[in-house]
Amino acid sequence: MFALVVRRIQRMIWGINHTIHREWLDRFVFHESGQGVVEFEHMQIGVDWQLVQTRSGNLFVLVRGNGTTELGQPDLQIMPFVGESPKKLLAHDDRWSTRVTLRDWVRSAHPKATDEGWLTISADNAERARKDAVATTHRFALTNLVLSEVFDVDQQCAGTRLSWRSVDDYENAAAELRTLHRHAITATLTIAKADQAQASAIADIACELASYSRGCRVSWAYVEGLDAEGSVVSLFIGNPISGPYVPLVLIGAEAMWPFIEQTWQPYARFRSENRASARRLLGLLTNATTDDDFTELRGAKLGMTIDAVVTIVTGNKIDALPFQSNAARREFVERFRVFVATELPPLLKEDLTNDAKDALARAIGAKAGDILRPTFRNAIKQVCQAISINVSDTEIKQFAHSRNQLIHEARFVCQMDAPPEDWPFKTAAEEYFWMLRFLDRIVLRFIGYRGAFFDRFLRDHSEVPVEPE
Repeated sequence: MFALVVRRIQRMIWGINHTIHREWLDRFVFHESGQGVVEFEHMQIGVDWQLVQTRSGNLFVLVRGNGTTELGQPDLQIMPFVGESPKKLLAHDDRWSTRVTLRDWVRSAHPKATDEGWLTISADNAERARKDAVATTHRFALTNLVLSEVFDVDQQCAGTRLSWRSVDDYENAAAELRTLHRHAITATLTIAKADQAQASAIADIACELASYSRGCRVSWAYVEGLDAEGSVVSLFIGNPISGPYVPLVLIGAEAMWPFIEQTWQPYARFRSENRASARRLLGLLTNATTDDDFTELRGAKLGMTIDAVVTIVTGNKIDALPFQSNAARREFVERFRVFVATELPPLLKEDLTNDAKDALARAIGAKAGDILRPTFRNAIKQVCQAISINVSDTEIKQFAHSRNQLIHEARFVCQMDAPPEDWPFKTAAEEYFWMLRFLDRIVLRFIGYRGAFFDRFLRDHSEVPVEPE
């Protein structure tokens, strides 16, 4: 049975060395140890090693020379001081092979580790594989997926079976998220694919959709390959993009599964066309809901998120508007620049140098591209029309006003010295959560959702439809 809980780590971690105190054990969600060699540019050093992954997903290797090669512990200890960067950790035994791609020396994972001679290296990824077996399915360890109760759900997405399971110690893991920690392994996702790369691509989409549903970043920390009997025969650990748990749920627990099924195809299509934009959009939205920033900064992130949506949907293309075509618009802009360069200098102060007059004319001409460019309000309206969502002009005006004030003044409209008399929001929190609801509707509609979601403006677990009747 899969159980990634503190008790398991306490039994395994550090073997007989006990260099980390018990109160540090729950920092790690994965641990493995063994013997091998650290490869440098022109040499190898035999080491004992400890591979650990933190709750937030960071991967580290602690190494200590063991005398199995000509170079030993004293040689290893001077490497950070002579500028020798480690390249790989390689290890083999009768059943397993291990390969860790290394980055650079970092500070110790624990103060006591240095006293015992351990040096710490950050790592890009780690791979372990059994020599006598092949994986038929892959099981991903998921962070921060919290539902109302223990869950065990199978579903079909894009012709592949996905099996979601809460971990054995789920109640404690979920409780810790709400109190002591910001990251925790709470679930597994098993994907019926023998190819790890294909399974990982599916897991990425599943985690991103789960993130939209739960209102915080859900990511996979590592993946285990399982054989036909369910035994672990391979392992891959990376450095995932993670985020803290935030209890701002967007889609209800029972509704999450149909939400994933409904949005899978349109979201997967959008993601395949522009993976960078998909990752940026999710990152901006989840970062805008974390509670470790001032409300004003979180509001500014919402403004950045709508900017990202505008760019993704419209491609930043300038509508020709009243011009016959975009070519006609470009012709006008060039004529305007020539006119400014010719007509402006004679009208400027005589004591300005010719170079200063020409520079001013060029500066004004450079702004010609903004002539008749759609306003930010119009850009939002174009987005709403493109994704077929009905948003009133009043709502668009309010959001644009809030966004502009946050981007340029780092404060909400309600915090102005003299807010508009008809401004409906009296506090920063009220204005922020209204902006969040406005954006929730647009983003959910954009990724293909048509159902109801929790109103994060009212924060009373009432639901509103993405597209009202």
